[in-house]
Amino acid sequence: MIKPQEIGKAGCAPAKNSFEDPMEHLLACHRRIEQRLESLELVAANYEAKPDEAREALRATFKYFDTNGAWHTEDEEVSIFPRILPRLDAEEREFIAKLELQHEGAHASYEKLKAHAGELNADFCEVVAAFCACYREHIATEESMLIAIGRNYLTAKELTTISTEMKARRGLE
Repeated sequence: MIKPQEIGKAGCAPAKNSFEDPMEHLLACHRRIEQRLESLELVAANYEAKPDEAREALRATFKYFDTNGAWHTEDEEVSIFPRILPRLDAEEREFIAKLELQHEGAHASYEKLKAHAGELNADFCEVVAAFCACYREHIATEESMLIAIGRNYLTAKELTTISTEMKARRGLE
């Protein structure tokens, strides 16, 4: 049931040319993150029956979040938020502040997940459920406004610069 080799294949490879449209790239990253959340839930549901596969799936998932997940957050906090904040009204700035708080919460939840991964048990399953719920809420929140805000406020030149920064973060330029 758990197929870590499939997780590894998806890796962080973006959809073709997704870096050329940074807002589209964020959406594509969300889909890949959701795949990792599903993998975590499979681990939690099957760790007793397939402990070796569960551990391998966890390693692959942690590798993803430690690299691509971190880069995704940097894409937003370093490349996008600072460029759009000066143009936003009070409600939109409050929305960005909420996203930043959610990033902090997701990071804390992820650290707790990693700390509990050594012992695959009921406590671990609860931590997985909390982490997945936290991240899914964050994705839904981002997609409710951030993509539209980015498309409305970022210039073509800024989007090109953001694209370059995203690629550089991943060692692609």
